[in-house]
Parts: sequence; C-alpha cells; structure tokens
Amino acid sequence: MELPHLIRDLPGEVIPEGLAGVHGYRDQLSKLLFEQRHAENAAYCRRVATLYCLYRTMYADAEAELLGLPADAEIADLRARRRDLRLRETALQAQVSVVLRVGSAAADRAVEEAVGFVERLPRVFGLIATGVISVQGGREALARSRALGRAQVRQFDDALADRLEADARELLAIPALREFADLLVQRIDPEAAVKRRERCRDDRTVTFRSEEDGLASAFALLPAEDGVEFARRLEDIVATVCDADSRTVAQRRADGLMMLLRGYVTLGCDCGVCGRAEARAAESGVEDGVIVRYRALVQVVVNERTLAEPGNDESGYLIGYGPITGAHARDLAGREDAVVREFGERTDAGADSAALVRARGSASYRLTADLARYLTILYPRCVFPLCTRPARRCQIDHSREFDHADPARGGRTAADNLQPLCVKHHQLKTAGGWIDARLADGRILWITPDGERIIVDPAGIVLTLFPDLTRVEWTVPDLPDPKYRVRNGPTKLQREHRRREEIRERNRDAAQRLREPRSEVSPPDPPARTGTGTGISIVEERLRCVLRTHGRRVRAEIRAERAALLPPEGRHRREPEPAHPADEPPPY
Repeated sequence: MELPHLIRDLPGEVIPEGLAGVHGYRDQLSKLLFEQRHAENAAYCRRVATLYCLYRTMYADAEAELLGLPADAEIADLRARRRDLRLRETALQAQVSVVLRVGSAAADRAVEEAVGFVERLPRVFGLIATGVISVQGGREALARSRALGRAQVRQFDDALADRLEADARELLAIPALREFADLLVQRIDPEAAVKRRERCRDDRTVTFRSEEDGLASAFALLPAEDGVEFARRLEDIVATVCDADSRTVAQRRADGLMMLLRGYVTLGCDCGVCGRAEARAAESGVEDGVIVRYRALVQVVVNERTLAEPGNDESGYLIGYGPITGAHARDLAGREDAVVREFGERTDAGADSAALVRARGSASYRLTADLARYLTILYPRCVFPLCTRPARRCQIDHSREFDHADPARGGRTAADNLQPLCVKHHQLKTAGGWIDARLADGRILWITPDGERIIVDPAGIVLTLFPDLTRVEWTVPDLPDPKYRVRNGPTKLQREHRRREEIRERNRDAAQRLREPRSEVSPPDPPARTGTGTGISIVEERLRCVLRTHGRRVRAEIRAERAALLPPEGRHRREPEPAHPADEPPPY
C-alpha cells in the first residue's frame, strides 16, 4: 500500500526514511515510531547539553569569578563585575530566545531546566537520552527535586534512577513517577517536608483571568485534601445526567462547577427524555434554613502506629493525590468529621504470622465490602500501561474470566484476580488484542498486538508504603455444588463471559504460534487476526455471524444442554445467595 497522499505532499525532510517509497509500510509503523521517539529524546538531551554549555560560557564562569573574589576586594571592582554579570544574563536570555524562537520567560525556563538536569539529576537526564522515561517524566522529577539541597539531591537522583532501571520492560506512568518522587523527598528529609507543607499551605489562592471569545479561566491552589474533596463533588454532580446528554464530559464539569456554586446538587439533563431534566437545589436541613454540609468521601490510608506516635515520620497515602507526610495524615485523622476505620479483623496469631488481618472474600461474581475496600486502597488508577484515569472512575475486571458454571476451575472473585480498568481499556482487553497476565510478584504483564511485552506495577507505591497489605487472610464461603448452580442453564451474562474467554484463549494461542519457529513439515493454523478499525477481533465477528445465521440451531443446542444439566426432580429457580450484614455497595 502506498503512502497517503497528504503525507506524500509534505516536504521530504519531514518524512522518515522508512516510509518514503515503501510499499506495505504499515508493518513498520510501530518500529519507526519507536525509533522516532528515541531520536526526539536524544535531540532534546543534546539541546539541553548545548544550552548548559552556553550558560557556562556566557554567565556561570563570570559568576564563579565574582564569588571567588576575596572579602577585601575593591568596591569599584565588585560593582563593575556585578554590572557585567547582569549584562551577561540579559545577553544569554536574548541569545536563547532568538535561537529557539521563544519568548524571554520561556528562554529563562529552558536555561533553568538545562542547569537542573546537568547539575542536579545527571542520571535521570541520561535515562531520557536512552528512552527509559519521557521528557515529561524527567521534568516531573526535576520539579520534585527542587525541594532538596545540593547534597540531598544526589541521593534523590540515585534512588530514582535505580527504580527506573530496575526492569527495562516496566513502564511507569507520570502520576506513579510523581508519587514515587514525592515519597523519596519525604524519606530523604522528613522534617523539611513537614515545614514545606506548613509554609506552602499559606500560598493557597484562587485567581481569575479573562480569555478569548467571551470566556474566562479560574485557577485554584488548594490543600491536597480540599482538592480531592472538590474533585469528588464535581464528579458526583456530573454523574447526575444520563448518557444521552449532549454535552461532553469537559462541558459537564464546567457546568457542574457553576451549579455547585449556585447551590444545586444535580446538573440537569438536556436529553429531553429522562426524568432528570430539572436541576435540583440543595435542600435545607432544618426548619430555620441552615443548609446541611455536603460530605464528600476523602480517604487516607495510614499505619496505626503513625496515628499513635506523634513523632512517627512514616508517610500516609491520600487516595486521589498520593503520599503525604505522617503529620499531614494525623491532622486529617484528627478532624471532627473524620472516621478512623481498621481494615479487616485482627487475627489471634502474633506479628510473625503470615496473616495479620482476616477479611471476607467472595465465592460469587460480586465483590464483598472488604474486597471493594481492598481494591480501593491497593490500586490508585487504571492498570493499563501508562493510563492515568483514577480507579474510582474505572470498572472492576476479572483478569481471568469468572467461570459461572464452576468458579473453582478458575476466574475467582479474589484480590489476585481483580483489577480496575477504565471503560475504553476494558473494551480493548475484551476485544482480545491486548493480553494480560498476573506475575508472581503482583505486577501485571501486558502483551501488545505486535507481541511486545510490557510490565506495569500499579500497586507498587502503595505496597512500598504498606507492605503488610499482602498479609491478609481471605475467608471465602464454601462453593455450592456446580450442578445446582447451572441447573437452569447458562444465563446471557454467563454465555458472554464464556465467549470472551474463548476469544482470549484463541488470541493467546495465536500469539504463542507467532513466537514459535515455523515448521517446514506441517505449518500451523493461521493466527486469529485483529481488526484495526473497530478493535473487535475477527474471531468475535465470526462467532456473531454463526449465531445470526444458525440462530435456531444454536438455541436448540442450548436447550438440549440445559435439559441434560437438569436434576431428575426437574427445573428449579436459582436461590439467591444470602446477604451479609457487612456488605456495602462497591465504590466503583
């Protein structure tokens, strides 16, 4: 296939060599994109190194000479050197601005960034050049390192570089890198972290600015817990409209912010069909008109000893934000509206036992309250590589499909088989192109449609803070006899889960055949391909076609299978599982 005509009409300098004049170029796109990313990272690092050399030549060397003058130097000489230094600074700014085609402020930021990478984070800077992390990830690390002194920042650089180099196949999302960097800063200098929080809390502010075309922008700098509460309230009001609402999510959030300010608790749907068209105002709590305070759920995970010991420096974890200092966690736990709740029930065994607490697991498809809380604590966001969507806005996915006929055969509703996936990545996994597998150490291996293996550690930062989360004993009710649970035949949901698992198994087999050497005697069956336009595998389309074409035959086979599974006494309705008083609706 030839290149698209819009690409062919571009100047030759912008077309990669691997694309120019090549037929069937689609097979090389992923490889070329990978090479271009490495080239861009290397070019950025060369630019940073050049900027640093320019900074040393035009400004830093003269500054070092001024600082090295003796204390009894002539006043006139000092003033002359200072004037020369200010002139050099202006000349450096102008030179960088003209060469890079940016403004003065952007030129200052570019020079400051170059000095920070070369002098403070040389190892992390080298990882950008080799493609281990992106430029944005390096900038996040540099921003976090500014809280440390020159002697401490080298320890930060070594620890962060060791973490990034631990496994070349592991990818770290930007929020996860930011959380790990914050944790390093808190551990390297815990006392300074507490003082910085107290000092920065005084910087909270709200600013407004006029924008183009009749719009305005607002910026708020808030304490972390207030920011999480604000985000939760905004998500709650956005969720009060149906899916047929014509506004985008961003537009709903903007409208929801103003509705909250005006005292409403619902947004008002504009679909014209559902019963949510009218926005509902907050009701008064008592007859005198005092409005009841809205309580948004702000969750903090912290060790018990951190709350009990005022001088304990162990960090806590604010869900939706990241690591916080022990003093910050104690302040939140000491609020009058705070509720401190232990996870699970303590076991009678000592501290040396394998399990510290006991929690209630599930033998059915649905999660128990303990499982839902555990997943909320363990996974901050979607487990798909580099996805940043918070876990509270994700769906709970069974890594291996739940076997409704016999859960004992696999696909259990257990902590080691559950994971949050956002809607689009859940659908991508269900389509069968991306394959996931849980490793022995708890990390997740993803295999791309091209066969690349990627590892993510979504619970790494939480388990670093709270390693005892792995010491939970799950009590699971006894499984009923499989023949009584399927005596009415598989439900539509059960058939759908079975179909998904069959598609995934076929794709796993196809990927395995692609990795194995081709036999010259008996070639393997052609692998199941995956459609690139809709993301739905061709295998799935064939199954749907069979169901449409031979619907009567399939229904007859299902009826025959159902009759064979019925017990002799005849057909009975399923008995619902008994409710448990501790059950709560899952937070997802």
